[in-house]
Amino acid sequence: MKGKKTGIIAALLLAIVFSVCGLVACGESEANSYSLSGENVTFTLSGEQTDTAKKGDEITVSYDTEFGYNYELTVKSGETLVTVENGKFTMPNGKVTATLTKTAILYTITAPNTVTFESGVENGKVTVESDVVFSLTLPEETYVTAVKVNETTLTEAEGKYSFAANAYLSETVSEIAVTVETDVKVYDLNATGATLKIGDNEVTSSTLMTADTT
Repeated sequence: MKGKKTGIIAALLLAIVFSVCGLVACGESEANSYSLSGENVTFTLSGEQTDTAKKGDEITVSYDTEFGYNYELTVKSGETLVTVENGKFTMPNGKVTATLTKTAILYTITAPNTVTFESGVENGKVTVESDVVFSLTLPEETYVTAVKVNETTLTEAEGKYSFAANAYLSETVSEIAVTVETDVKVYDLNATGATLKIGDNEVTSSTLMTADTT
């Protein structure tokens, strides 16, 4: 009789275990839970941040962005690419790794041929990381009245001009223009010690007056 009761109790316990496991998938939860990893990315499941998920879960992957950069997100499970649409993907049968590639956008910079870029510019392009330095080479008979970057005046320092490109770029401004304003030098021919030459010929005020009346 005692053995019969023990058998009945064991059967009931097994029934309870199978019943509970049927509801919560005993032993299957850990086996089908896989890691989610990646630098500078966030994974969320049902609105909650997570670093694990089961096969079939809908995962949202997101990341912060900065102005001036392009971003490319690659999600893989082993060597297999995982399709991401609108920032979401379905968890595969294996751990997932996300790789975020950040690349600086190239912006065009223009300038007259009197400008020589010494640093910060490559093939007529700059990025938000560029610190631009340039000098001027002007005809002898002219002088600078203003040097501007996108209409903002720069100040010369030791014969050079410099600026940070990110100060002149924005969501609505995607090009930098350097402009140089000049004027023609005026000489006082009557000033003591003043000499003016055209080619190898010395010019005086009387020479100019004569040339002007012919």
